[in-house]
Amino acid sequence: MSGIPLEHHRGRAWRIAGFLLVSLALGLGFSLEQQKEQPGSAVFWLAGLAWSSLAGGVACSKRGKKLRLIGAQALMAQDGRSPVLYLRSFVDDAKEARILPNPLIGFFGLLFVFAEAVFGALSEEEQLADAVDEIGPLVAIGKPGEKLPELGAARLYVSDSEWRERVDQLMARAQLVILLAGTTEGFWWELKRTADQGAPEKLVLLFPFGKGRYRKFCERAERLLPHKLPEFPGGWRFRSRLRAILYFGPDWTPHIARLKVGFSINPLVPTLRKALQPIIEQLHISTKQGSKPVRGYLSKAMATIPGMLVGMFGMGFLFSLLVLSFLRMGNPPQKPFSPLLIESSSQPKSALTEAQGRFIEQSKAIPGLEQIFNSAELKSMSSEEQNKRSSAMVQEFSRVHLRSGLRRLGDSALLTKLDVDRKLFALAAPDVCAALSHGTIAPEQMDALLGQLDRAEIDQYFDLLIQAIRADAEGTPAERSADHEAVSRSFEGIASGLPEPDAAKLRQTMSSYSVASDEEVCWSERVLRTGIAGLPKQDQVLWALSIYQ
Repeated sequence: MSGIPLEHHRGRAWRIAGFLLVSLALGLGFSLEQQKEQPGSAVFWLAGLAWSSLAGGVACSKRGKKLRLIGAQALMAQDGRSPVLYLRSFVDDAKEARILPNPLIGFFGLLFVFAEAVFGALSEEEQLADAVDEIGPLVAIGKPGEKLPELGAARLYVSDSEWRERVDQLMARAQLVILLAGTTEGFWWELKRTADQGAPEKLVLLFPFGKGRYRKFCERAERLLPHKLPEFPGGWRFRSRLRAILYFGPDWTPHIARLKVGFSINPLVPTLRKALQPIIEQLHISTKQGSKPVRGYLSKAMATIPGMLVGMFGMGFLFSLLVLSFLRMGNPPQKPFSPLLIESSSQPKSALTEAQGRFIEQSKAIPGLEQIFNSAELKSMSSEEQNKRSSAMVQEFSRVHLRSGLRRLGDSALLTKLDVDRKLFALAAPDVCAALSHGTIAPEQMDALLGQLDRAEIDQYFDLLIQAIRADAEGTPAERSADHEAVSRSFEGIASGLPEPDAAKLRQTMSSYSVASDEEVCWSERVLRTGIAGLPKQDQVLWALSIYQ
């Protein structure tokens, strides 16, 4: 194992497990044909085991691929070429991770999903990474708190307070900057920053929507760009969310082309490579094979139409066996989970769930979110999809506006926020405490932590979030700045009031914060915030403005 990261060995083990589970599913599928004389319940459980093995195989294979990924910093150092920067809303990550972004519902949709584990079918983002690999490695900012990155671009993880600075640095270094067109405030900031850098040839926009949303997109984009954008190209979409690509000449003259996606396992790769050729030529980029591993012979064979048809026939045969087994079962169990559903539906909502629901509802009236919540696209979704989409949009919007919004609030609100945060740090385990301090805490960790507060404290937390986000979205009142010199003097006052070993430990931890252990970070946060709580109110406000900088 020397020289090879432990994660790579784990990834290989997960992929082997995935292959074995899919093989087990195939064997069980064929054995079902021999079970005609068995009772219906036996066939039912055998078919259920086959389906579970197949789903587990897909999940294991994908996890194995994720574990074998390397980070953006390591990839850029290993590759040596300037990167291709990919910017998108975190809301779109889950969509791009699908094999069929707009699934062919039913039989063919299931075949393509199963082909991911068996034949090497790639998600949209993986296909984009393959397409630009001849130019440079595809890198992106990772979603804070995610345990494993999505497949495709190599991720770089930064805190909420650092992401804009890191995006600026990557933009300056990148050969190309590819933006997935969206409507979040984060996207418009990224488009403006790209335009401000004055290198229009480097900018590429990919559109995951059609003519109606494109017209609305143009209304706002043309305020940031010097030329009117062209009409959206027509055409039918198949096997991809991506409809069109937009790029620019040296004088910001825009050019748009429809992405004509063919019929194969990974159709976006050749389509995007062809669409990027005019950009490569105008930038005089030399192309070569990058550091991404070459896919195996089976994956290559399956990328051809004959190979894909053979694979579809095999998967279709298994699918047919499983469906026929259910039709022969006689009397399968009727609604086995209905008592559990009745019991859970009668449970009262928790204080956290109620506060989160009010937070989402109040967010709908905030400028910038109001139009999105009232869009025809959102209203056309099911209730479950609306809830997921709404939650993701609010999280993204909050990430952009929260810190600067807090600095617009009055003294009383800042003091309340300090008090609630102090209680959260006191309750959190060291790893969660450190993640909260660094701004990388996962949503489920935050929910578990907030659930330990009482109802009044939970309500205070979400009320402050709404006030801060609304204040920043509306731009009033004026944002206040921190007095760092006064805070430094106050810090020395807090440290000098501690026993000498604790004072030395606090100073040492704060001076090497980024490399301190979770336990050290958590201890210093608790000591410091306890000290801040004992200061005069005006000094506490100065600390709040510094912390939320």
